Amino acid sequence: MDVVKVTVKVGQLEYDYDIIKNTDNYTITQQNKQVAVIEYRDEWVQISGKHLPDGAIEEIIHAIEVNYN
Repeated sequence: MDVVKVTVKVGQLEYDYDIIKNTDNYTITQQNKQVAVIEYRDEWVQISGKHLPDGAIEEIIHAIEVNYN
């Protein structure tokens, strides 16, 4: 299991997430609890799960691009 850790800073708050690469998607966890699933393709991104803080999606997508593509 390939895991990337990312910290997202929103204002003065910081959120720590783990990105876990699966066969056809990425599971996003926070404190060992799944908070979102991202299907990422060159042409589109589909996100399902609970609301993530503003700015978190962009940081998570960037971490996926840097670490997995």
